[in-house]
Amino acid sequence: MTRKTLRIAAGLAAFAVLASAPGAALAWNNRGHMLVAAVAWGKMSPATRTKVNALLKQNPLYPQWVAGVPAASRPVTAFLKAATWPDIIKGRMCKLNTDPQPTPPNSGDNVWHGAADKICYIDDGSTPPTGPTASRNVGFSDMLLHKYWHYEDLPFATDGGATEPAPGVNAGTQIAAMRDQLRTGSAAQRAYAVPWLIHMAGDIHQPLHATSRFVGGKADHGGNSVKVCTTQTTCTLGSAQSLHSFWDGALGADQDLKVIRTEADKLCNATAVKQKLCDPKTAGAEDVTDPEAWIAGSFDLAKAFAYAAPVGATTSTAFRLDATYRTNAARVARTQVALAGTRLAKLMDASL
Repeated sequence: MTRKTLRIAAGLAAFAVLASAPGAALAWNNRGHMLVAAVAWGKMSPATRTKVNALLKQNPLYPQWVAGVPAASRPVTAFLKAATWPDIIKGRMCKLNTDPQPTPPNSGDNVWHGAADKICYIDDGSTPPTGPTASRNVGFSDMLLHKYWHYEDLPFATDGGATEPAPGVNAGTQIAAMRDQLRTGSAAQRAYAVPWLIHMAGDIHQPLHATSRFVGGKADHGGNSVKVCTTQTTCTLGSAQSLHSFWDGALGADQDLKVIRTEADKLCNATAVKQKLCDPKTAGAEDVTDPEAWIAGSFDLAKAFAYAAPVGATTSTAFRLDATYRTNAARVARTQVALAGTRLAKLMDASL
């Protein structure tokens, strides 16, 4: 059996674990990321939780995360909130020489030299810039958004046309680098690595964060250029959402932390899931430690389920997703959340 066949078999087998698991659709928006974190929190050792909490206290948003929260609940609350931090900072953008200059002025190094809670972030693009800033970890003084850390778009073409490789700095490279920094880096590097690792582990288990389909030599950027409809009466390009957005929200939108923790417990207490994905004593897909293998599994799932019928190979038409497609998407999402959370817990336990 080839390596590619093994990857496909592993990815589809993981999906099969939850194919008949009960439960409504839940999400890789904030809710989805916090679900991954909740699964991980339930699997990490007490010692790891204590170390993670100490590092999270260095995040500029930590005081906001725990404001009004009872002391006993602050560690888990901060951990779940930290899962959303790399997306939250997108709402605090500044652009050098166009927006009002940051105070104190940026000295050209894209490092913030003022109070941590006043930092704004520079949109350095969706493609990594050349040079060392693209992959660096200098702690929370980094002003760059690093959008390209959220995915690794492995290419494929159904029409046999040309493709382009994924950029060399991506979610896979950064998970590997920050995992090592969590073990041996400076205090600033370790603190910065924690929210990024929580978030990226979730991101790359969303199938469309692992691929870009090429049609006629043009990339769809993880389904962002493909338009789909669900329940709208009229399905047009103007009324549709992107395929990527549909999958990001495949698990719902409720951000109540108590609900999320309850859902995570249910997910990992379901017999099929507990035996295959959430039990640290059971060998299986959750024991794979290579982030590139995680991405390869998501890539296979994207081709098998995200780009399945009725989604066609064009960006000029909106596709209506039928009930079968939506049900399969929800089940894949639940499987991937359980898998991401369990793998994240193992990564944290091994690195701290």
